Amino acid sequence: MRTGIVRIIGGATLSVLMASYMPLYAYADTYDISEGSITVSRDETAQTVTQAGNYAVQDKEDSDPVITSNNQEVSGVTLTIEASAGQEAEVTIQNLNINDSSNGDTPAILTTGEGNVKINLDGVNVVKSGNNCAGLQKENEGNLIITDNNATGSLEATGGRYGAGIGGGDMGSGTDITIEGGTVTATGGDGGAGIGGGVWGSGTDITIEGGTVTATSESRGAGIGGGECGSGTDITIEGGTVTAIGGDHGAGIGGGEWGSGTGITIKEGGTVTATGGFYGAGIGGGYKESGRDITIKEGGTVTATGGFYGAGIGGGYNGSGTDITIKEGGTVTATGGDRGAGIGGGGAESGRDITIEGGTVTATGGNRGAGIGGGNGGSGTGITVSNNAHVMVSGGIYDQYSGAAIGDGVQYDIDTSEVSSGEEVSPDVSLLSSDGYILYYPAGTTANQIKNGSVQPTKILKSIITSSEALIDEGNTPQDEYAASEVISITHSSSGGSYVDNSEVNSIPTSSEEFAAFLAATNNTLEVYIKKIEAMMAAGDTEGLNALVSKGITLETGNWVCFNKKTYALIEKISDLGAPVTISFAYKGRRYSTVIPGKADIRPLDLCNEEGYCGFLNLIKYYGGGEK
Repeated sequence: MRTGIVRIIGGATLSVLMASYMPLYAYADTYDISEGSITVSRDETAQTVTQAGNYAVQDKEDSDPVITSNNQEVSGVTLTIEASAGQEAEVTIQNLNINDSSNGDTPAILTTGEGNVKINLDGVNVVKSGNNCAGLQKENEGNLIITDNNATGSLEATGGRYGAGIGGGDMGSGTDITIEGGTVTATGGDGGAGIGGGVWGSGTDITIEGGTVTATSESRGAGIGGGECGSGTDITIEGGTVTAIGGDHGAGIGGGEWGSGTGITIKEGGTVTATGGFYGAGIGGGYKESGRDITIKEGGTVTATGGFYGAGIGGGYNGSGTDITIKEGGTVTATGGDRGAGIGGGGAESGRDITIEGGTVTATGGNRGAGIGGGNGGSGTGITVSNNAHVMVSGGIYDQYSGAAIGDGVQYDIDTSEVSSGEEVSPDVSLLSSDGYILYYPAGTTANQIKNGSVQPTKILKSIITSSEALIDEGNTPQDEYAASEVISITHSSSGGSYVDNSEVNSIPTSSEEFAAFLAATNNTLEVYIKKIEAMMAAGDTEGLNALVSKGITLETGNWVCFNKKTYALIEKISDLGAPVTISFAYKGRRYSTVIPGKADIRPLDLCNEEGYCGFLNLIKYYGGGEK
């Protein structure tokens, strides 16, 4: 008997011992928060779940708990997620609906600790917090990551008064926030950002990598960035569809009221729509603050609209827009609010160091603001357009006064009370490629009018490929070879040849903006060359003059096969001064050249057809030359 008893006891003892040493497997259980507030804690040993009032759920290990309310609205509860240093707590919220909006100082979701917190979205989740709290209040020192593993989840987070939608509560910043996916709608309360800081809180190191994100401030905060009196810094959007709307005095993306927007980068595709509140920039500074170090690159579509007195991209009211760069493709539409520049300064401030290196950019100034440059009363300096950038610009209009397309906003002299239109500034286009251009539209032209073609440009700036080495050798910069002249006419049509070899003119779309830009650029090149000759003649520089004239000038194109009368008149003038003009061109896949000699007996203008054009093949007939 004893032996049997011993065996039974021994067997039981062995089972207990085995159980105590077997690994504990963590199951992804579901917890209903309607039964009490829940705390998920992750430390160096395990992740546990504790629910208030539920003795069955106390420090229960679970590596991936699912928190729900089964789509039922509950109040008076909080989901707290905490992570120790070097650890990451991970939670899935599924059909969770917490409404603590009537419970002051009560956040619906709170993250704490020194580590990282990851929240996976599943189903429809709605959280609302009480005053002084963010909807999803981020207090952990590490990263807050919101993701959607199943691509079916959503989160609607609404902050109470003074709190962000996602980020900081009253006097709290929203830092190190990453949204990887899901449909996220974040609404900040009075003084709070949609995503970022609460009142007196900044929004920093915020990254959106994907999903559909809508971030709105009720008042005085940015859509994404700082709350009231808070800046928005190091904000990166690199995918997804993002809509950011600032509250009154806040930027769409950037600073809240009295907050700047700096280190903002939009890249790698995606669609971004940013709208500033009253006095806020679309992207950049809030009320009385600047927008600087803003970069849009690597594709994507960006639409930025300033609020009253705010720039589309740049400064809020009384805030400058500086160090703004657009490059590497993409489509950007920037519209200034009343008195703000499209890109640059808000009302009463300037736009400086603005660089467009590529992409398609449409920039229109608000009432009295420049398209690119200064807001009302502000200047535009350090503006560069290069590479294959396609830029369309127009200044805002006020009575008979207007902001520059590129340059200064409408100016007001305090001493004399005189109002004047903004001065146009010549951008640096020394590195503009043959595929790049700037189209200047009449003041008051809207972005929609530019896009639908209902208003035509009045001036075109475009590169022309030349080999006029004499210009550069004599001290001129390459920029002298770019056009900055008004297009006299862009409505020519051609019906063919008065001359036997003028038939190549038939296919030229002489009414196109591209052809008009080609002519304007060519004329500018010729005019610069003429001025150089005339300057040397006036200075008595015989040696330099002989060298310049003997070398002549070469015009090269791969796209066009004719000039009009205005261009040939300039060529005749150069010929009369004794300099040869070489024209190199492509036609039907082959390259040709011809030289109009100095002091030519045959006048180029005499070779033009009835509509004022002469094809380059026709020049070969009279001046010689041929296939190269």
